[in-house]
Amino acid sequence: GKTIQVITFFSALIEKLNCFPFLVVVPNATVPNWRREIKSWSPDVRVVTYYGSIFAREMTREHELFHKNGTLCCHVVIASYESMVDDGAKRVLSSVNWAGLVVDEGQRLKNDKSQLYERLLRMKFGFKLLLTGTPLQNNIRELFNLVQFIDPTHDAEKLEAQYGGVLDKEAIRELH
Repeated sequence: GKTIQVITFFSALIEKLNCFPFLVVVPNATVPNWRREIKSWSPDVRVVTYYGSIFAREMTREHELFHKNGTLCCHVVIASYESMVDDGAKRVLSSVNWAGLVVDEGQRLKNDKSQLYERLLRMKFGFKLLLTGTPLQNNIRELFNLVQFIDPTHDAEKLEAQYGGVLDKEAIRELH
């Protein structure tokens, strides 16, 4: 459901507004699934996968990602978490002017000290979308880290201090 909704959203932005490219960051095992679903539901959307071994990513960079003039030659890049923390990804993907970011299993970004969090936070995106079907189950700081990731004008540490680690009905209303 979530994947198809995102693909429909991408298609509308690409076809109606000529708005792209998008970076989709997903678990390694789901990269082929995302590509297959995009090709199935939106066959006109050009998609490139960036994952696997260093050699595979280098081949993708050399032959699939960019035109000879250096511009990106696709609408969507699907990258694995692992490929995003590699220095090669920093070099290759950081320079792209991304229209948007989608992180599947977005709760993966609940730790603001992780390499993935820090790498993605340094990149520029028109919008950020976190997909998750798993509620946070550990602590309120993780929620605030996600809020901070989506909107860096919010400071997770300050939010944690302000709400004292407890969310009652009034605090939840305020946060909404």
